[in-house]
This record gives sequence, structure tokens and C-alpha cells, in this order.
Amino acid sequence: MLTRVLKTIKENSMLKAGDKVICALSGGADSMALLCALYALKDDLGIEVVAAHLNHSIRGDAAEGDYLFVKDFCRRLGVRLFYRKLDIPSIAAQAHIGEEEAGRIERYRFFNLVAEELGGAKIATGHHKNDNAETVLFNLFRGSGLKGLRGIPYKRDNIIRPMLDVPKKTIEAFLEGRGIGWREDATNKDCTYSRNRIRNIILKEIEEQFPGATEKIADASEIIKIDEDCLDAMARESGAFCEGVIKCEKFASLHESLKRRVVIKALEYWGVRDIDFTKICIVKDAVQGETGKVYDMGDGVRLTASYGDVYKMPEENTADEFAPYPVPIGESLEIKAFGGIWSIKTVDKTEKIRDNKMMILLDAEKLTEGVSVRCRHEGDFISPFGMQGTKKLKKVFIDLKIPTQIRDRISMLAMGNEILFIPGIRKTKNYLPDETTKIILSAEYKRAE
Repeated sequence: MLTRVLKTIKENSMLKAGDKVICALSGGADSMALLCALYALKDDLGIEVVAAHLNHSIRGDAAEGDYLFVKDFCRRLGVRLFYRKLDIPSIAAQAHIGEEEAGRIERYRFFNLVAEELGGAKIATGHHKNDNAETVLFNLFRGSGLKGLRGIPYKRDNIIRPMLDVPKKTIEAFLEGRGIGWREDATNKDCTYSRNRIRNIILKEIEEQFPGATEKIADASEIIKIDEDCLDAMARESGAFCEGVIKCEKFASLHESLKRRVVIKALEYWGVRDIDFTKICIVKDAVQGETGKVYDMGDGVRLTASYGDVYKMPEENTADEFAPYPVPIGESLEIKAFGGIWSIKTVDKTEKIRDNKMMILLDAEKLTEGVSVRCRHEGDFISPFGMQGTKKLKKVFIDLKIPTQIRDRISMLAMGNEILFIPGIRKTKNYLPDETTKIILSAEYKRAE
């Protein structure tokens, strides 16, 4: 077993020399084998091993017995043990969730606190090959797609699972061969829990009919994982979803499998919860929908289609929330606007300033009326740089296919109804510095990260 665990750790880059590893130690066979394996391999890997045990206050004296058992074992092994006792039933009741879920949340919270105390550590759990097969079946029965059939990942954030390639029977044989005991949790035999029913009844019957099926299911999940990773990468690289927007033309050219992945990625980015088949279909409809139509995804998230893009609509607020901000000539100031900050100052012509599409330089003495930063008003117009004559602002937005839903949230530099600068969109051709200019008004807009 040690050889297999070491191979899993190295192939999945779980640990490096100098790492501290917290073994999630319940006292059951899996966690006991994990602790013994990590302890046996610590010199080869150059790691420090500690253990952490959480008493859930669910099993009374049995739980206290678990703690005394792991405490004594860690003492004899010479491994530092972190311990905490919590009233999980009360926590679950207050949070209106099941005890099993509450226990899982609090366990990982405790483990992460220990990791912080140690100055950053990996958390190792005792999940094994049979657990992986159970997870695949559990997700399959719940109607999961391929993502759920990937099973348990080898690592996630600072959590690692070194025994994921080891079957349960190998774990028990490992412990028995070394004379190491373990604690049995009676709740593991309670088949009112879905996972226990899969473990104790369904998988058992499958194994009787198809010997070795448990390992084959786990092996299949690894193949699915590799294929899923490849397809996810293809979806990301397609460019169909970029900077929070689904590009409809690129999206339409994708295979159906990639389309679904792009939609899921977009929904996750937009903050949509409980993603299901219905919500995926709504987004697909939006891609083919008419410009301006709104799609309610729940949780306060609304989508719209506009000029070949599908994106999340801004929250319900209007330009009235951003009142015009006067720009006195000769002063330096910063103005927070929708999604960014304006930086405005008056400088001497001798200063070297690099002009760009998010900045404009104007002859300050030619700006005879009050200048302000504001959103669009009725009657606005601009004399676009590089073009003849003037143009209504509304026509500029239409020509550039700027969605109507965001036009009221675009801040701009204006003088009366004349627009001087719309960052990244248009600049005026008027009031530009020339050889007679003495002072320059510099206005730059920086988008928030």
C-alpha cells in the first residue's frame, strides 16, 4: 500500500519537501491507515505529519472513546494531535441543515484553522478507491452530468487525498498486517443515509454479480476526469465566453458538448446558483434571442441579449444615482463613477503625458463653459475625432452597438450638451492642444479591477 500511496502523491504533485501535513483522524480504518502511511513516508517525502480530530458530540460515549483511542495512538506514534469538541446537532439545527452536512462544514473549518496555526499546511483525508466509486454512483443516481462522474478529485485547494488509488480491502489488510486497530462507527451501517445504502447494499450486490466492479467504476471516473479536463480547456480556449460576455457568433460554431460547458462557466461567473438543465437551456435561448429581451435566472441575476452578446445586466440602479460632478479648471481631483475612477488634473504643457484611448488632453483655456463628469443627457452630441461634423450621442451608441441597458451607466466628460470624451469609445476633435496652448486639462478614466 505504501508504494501505491507514494506513487499517487508524486504523480499528482500533492506534497513537496518541507510541507506540513494534517491527517484528518477520526479513528476509523481509513484515517488510521492514512496516518500510518504518511508517518512511514515522512522521511522519504521530507514532510512533517500532525493529526486533527473533531468530536461531533453525536455518538456520546462512543465519540469520547474515539478521542481517547486516537489520543493514545498519536502519543505512542509521537505525532502531535489537535483536538476540538463541537455540538454539531445544535449547529445543524441553527443553520437548518442536516447533521452530516454541518459536521462536514465544521470539520473542514477546524482543519483549516489548524492549517493556519501551523503557518500553512496541507490537509490529508482518508478517501479511497471505494469512496470514489460510491461518489460516482451517488452522483449518477442524482442525475449528474460528466462533472459529477469524475468522482473525488485527488486534490482541491490545500486538501489532498493520498489513498484515492487504494481499495478498501488493501487498507484493512495493511492495518491487520501491522497489528493496528481502529474504531468502528455504528452510524456507517445506518442505511437510511443514501451513501451508506450505496456502500452497504447496492455496491455489495454489484460486487457479487460483477467482481471487481468497485475498482472498475473508480477507474472509469479517472478516464472521465481526463476527458472532462480536455473538453473544459477547449471550451475556455474557444473565446465564446470572454470578460463576462457570451459571444454568440463564436458560441454558435461550437459542438453541443462545448456549448454546455461555456454556459456553465458563464452562469458560475455571473453568480447563478443551483445550475440545472433548465437554466442552461434559458441561456441557449438567449443566444438565439432578440436584442433587448431580458431573462430572469433567479437570485437577482438577469441576462440580456444585445448585438450578438449575452451578458448579465447591471443591478437595478440608474444614472440618477450619479449626479453631474463639476470639474474646476486648475484643480486636481478623483471622481468615482460606475465601475471606475476618473483622474483629472491641469498640467503645464511642458509635462510629458502619454495620450491613450482612456485619456484625453484638452486646451484648458478653450473650455469656456462649465465642464463636468456625468452620464448621458437628452440632446447630447459630439464632434468625433477623425470624422466630419457632429453626431448625436444616441447615434454613436447605436452605431457602436452599445447595449441600451448599460448606456445610462457610462460616465463621460462634457461641457454643456457637448460631449468631450467617452473613455474607450470616442473623443472630441475640438479644444485640442496646439502650439499656442499654455495649460492642459488631463482627464483619465481607469476601470476598477
